[in-house]
Amino acid sequence: MVQPRHVLPHHHPGPGRGRGAPGGLRRGRASVQHLLRRRRPHPGRRRRAPARLLPGRLRAVRLAARRRAGGRQHAGGARPRAVQRPPEDRGGDGGALRVTDAARVAVVGARGTIAGVAATRVSFHRYESGLLSAAEMADALRPELDEVAEVTAADFAGDHHTVAGLCALTRTVERTPADAVVVTTGTNELAELAYWLHLTLSRARPVVVTGALRPWTVIGSDGPANLYNAVLLAASGRTRPHGVVVMLNDEILAARDAVKSDTVRTHAFQSPGAGRLGTIDAARIRLQRVPVPDDRWTPFETSPEEIPKVEIVPGYLDAGPETLLAVANTGAAGIVLSGPLSPRQKRAARTLAGNGLTFVAAPHTNTGAAYPQEDAVIGTDLHPPKARLLLMLTLTCAKTPAEAKQIFTRESPLPVPGEDYAPRTSGEGVSLSRPVARNVVR
Repeated sequence: MVQPRHVLPHHHPGPGRGRGAPGGLRRGRASVQHLLRRRRPHPGRRRRAPARLLPGRLRAVRLAARRRAGGRQHAGGARPRAVQRPPEDRGGDGGALRVTDAARVAVVGARGTIAGVAATRVSFHRYESGLLSAAEMADALRPELDEVAEVTAADFAGDHHTVAGLCALTRTVERTPADAVVVTTGTNELAELAYWLHLTLSRARPVVVTGALRPWTVIGSDGPANLYNAVLLAASGRTRPHGVVVMLNDEILAARDAVKSDTVRTHAFQSPGAGRLGTIDAARIRLQRVPVPDDRWTPFETSPEEIPKVEIVPGYLDAGPETLLAVANTGAAGIVLSGPLSPRQKRAARTLAGNGLTFVAAPHTNTGAAYPQEDAVIGTDLHPPKARLLLMLTLTCAKTPAEAKQIFTRESPLPVPGEDYAPRTSGEGVSLSRPVARNVVR
């Protein structure tokens, strides 16, 4: 039991009086220490265990604190060392932390709310997005960011709101010399952008997409934490086999399943039906599920001039065929049907399908899948905007309706007979995945 350090009153002898004589009361330190009070040793006499004798986690924390006290400048010298997870994926929390050489992580900024600047610190919904550069956001997180990875940052110069801009973004990420890449963007297009990169990038290194629901400069902004955790996740390398992932609000989501479910809340992104891949709790990365791997998966080629036009047409009560006919007249090669069609829409869709138009039926609900009764219509469980992206890429390499259905279902180009797909390395040292002829043993 430890007694509090309260102040006890005692007699103070007046002038000319003895110690035991009565005098005025004053408040001061007790004349004797309470017998039950624990004596605290002097800080200078405390002995700390050597770092080499501590367990792995405590040793890492001790060494990190020592580096912070000694400075972090490493210009011209060795790279900083970081507290990281083992790269292998063993499920759960991945084991104890360890000290390893810091990975090179490149941050590619594509504007958005995360780079927004508000007029005041409490203007949560009134701000101008995209004013901060990726380098400014990364520098605001230093020196803590330097404990995680060797981070470089640059802004994407194109417009990622167009198909041509998405193709340019794929090439930018593909050619960036780094061990892992983090892409920051606005949350309105984040789910589509992440899935596009998931379909068009190789899986030779981790790619993490993040954003924010509040601008960078307001109180309680989720931008700094999201960017820091995205770099931490990318540097760990644990999501590399799973393709592009989304990281917001301490949650790791698969790019295929992530959807925006709220317009202002910081937990806006969810994976309805599928669930999250894992979480980030401070320095602990916990992967709770992993997607089913496909050894013969390969990315789609991205050439803006070859990508056909695909539109989304919603179905609703008593809807007329005018929207379907108007889209077909604009030269679209495919249409994604969102929700159940009205009888008049169904008749128009059958006519257009007979003329060579490709249809995909996508659910308009958060969970579930669409199972069309017509063989000419492809069913999916993807949300309509993502089904549109996949259909656009599918039509670039499909020669027949049956082939289009097969490519769309596997979400990857069909393997060429006699060829296998293996990573190759570009001249800049970035690993890309393209078809490479091999001798295949049948």
